[in-house]
Amino acid sequence: MAAAGNLTNCIDNQLGELPDRQIADALKQALSERHNIYGDTSTTLFFQGQGHNHMAAYLQIERTLDELDKQLLEVFCSNIVITLDNVLLLSQLKDHAYNDQLLHIPNRLALIHALDRALASSVAGELTLALIDIDGFSEFNDTLGHKLGDAMLQAMSTRLQDALPSSSLLARVDGDVFGILAEHSTLCPQQLQTLLHDPLEFADLTQRITATIGLVRLDHVDGKGSDALKAASIALKHGKQQERGSISNFSHQMEFETRARVQLLQDLRLAFEHERLFVVYQPQFNLQNDQLVGVEALLRWRTEDNRFVSPAEFIPLAESSGLIVALGEWVLRMACHDLGTINQHSQRPLRMAINVSVAQLRHPGFIDMLSGVLTESNVQPHLVELEITESMAMLDADLMTVLIDQIKAQGLSLAIDDFGTGFSSLSYLERLNVDRLKIDLSFIRQLEQSEGGRRIVETIIQLGQSLDLEVIAEGIEQQSQAALLKQMGCHEGQGYLFAKPLPMHDLLAFIAAHSSE
Repeated sequence: MAAAGNLTNCIDNQLGELPDRQIADALKQALSERHNIYGDTSTTLFFQGQGHNHMAAYLQIERTLDELDKQLLEVFCSNIVITLDNVLLLSQLKDHAYNDQLLHIPNRLALIHALDRALASSVAGELTLALIDIDGFSEFNDTLGHKLGDAMLQAMSTRLQDALPSSSLLARVDGDVFGILAEHSTLCPQQLQTLLHDPLEFADLTQRITATIGLVRLDHVDGKGSDALKAASIALKHGKQQERGSISNFSHQMEFETRARVQLLQDLRLAFEHERLFVVYQPQFNLQNDQLVGVEALLRWRTEDNRFVSPAEFIPLAESSGLIVALGEWVLRMACHDLGTINQHSQRPLRMAINVSVAQLRHPGFIDMLSGVLTESNVQPHLVELEITESMAMLDADLMTVLIDQIKAQGLSLAIDDFGTGFSSLSYLERLNVDRLKIDLSFIRQLEQSEGGRRIVETIIQLGQSLDLEVIAEGIEQQSQAALLKQMGCHEGQGYLFAKPLPMHDLLAFIAAHSSE
């Protein structure tokens, strides 16, 4: 309680402890009746606050108030209430602007402002910024629900607050990413690993976690707090690309590579929009009778200055950015359309193999899109084969089984690409309704180089035979490789020995030449 004048003896007293009973009763009446109380020697004003936070003020007066006085006081009280509400609103806005509402710690904006101050100070060279990203949090959140996800974040926040020195700053930067601004010694790898060593306990769960961490020393930052945060984010992303659970220190080389990737992605989007991407086709042969049996559609990119960009560079970018969904649909449409033309020039029906990515398969409209393309192109579905990588096939057993069955129901065939580079379970492989295994070119290159390489290829071929699957080898460049694969029982092959990937007009000439043989 505040007071002034001859009522200073009321300061800091509770309402029930006031020395003057008359004052206490007047204040209680105003608060209970929620309006001003006017007396001959006093006036008690009521101020309505938000919720139950009401206030009252007792004033001693020397004369009885007339109606104009009372009206002016009513206006005064209203203005005070509005002012107090505005002060409270500003306080709430400031709280929302600078504090995380779930964890009650500073947020991204507060961290940036703290970094601005630190970079402008004399101790910048002693400080490091760390970004800690909990591995697998999205999967945990999606599987067990947001309530448990929030509980995990709260447990993580408590862990970090308890372990960090008071001189450090902990903030929630985004989702499951925490930022820590502290001295170098606090954020050394050993200290960080200690922070994450013990499992988290929350909501009757004990959860062991790992986190990927990006670090940047402030003396390596040129610019403001936002630049420091960007540098730490680059280090974090680099770590996630290399290995989950790793700790990466920012370097300017990382920044250069990130800018190059961003520029390449922008160029790729423009190339797609301006039709500078095109499809080539690599022939596939039956190794037992040397007949042409099909082609594989391969995406290529030629820049405006006639330079080719390797698929190994732009395909991963397209996949990580989501552009692969639109690109993949375009390739599928182009390949199915060209298949009709190809088979008009071939004496026997040829098969078209088309790669699909995990992002395409997981897109909710993929099956409907596939059905539409088959209808529009009027191709025979059994002549279209979709290739999925072995690692993709192993992603989600239930999902992949359903998707493969839906694809097969439309009459298409399926191949597992890059076989041997993943970690397939034989029991799972047997469950998948696929038609063909494709031996990765890395094994074909080792076929004649080592006994181990030869045994791997032979094992894959025998596995395919035992599961009643066709086997095709890619990357065949030597006649001796083809002969050895034929001897082992491999059904089909493709590679530079037979033909490089060909644009459509060259492919038609190639087909015509082989049809006359």
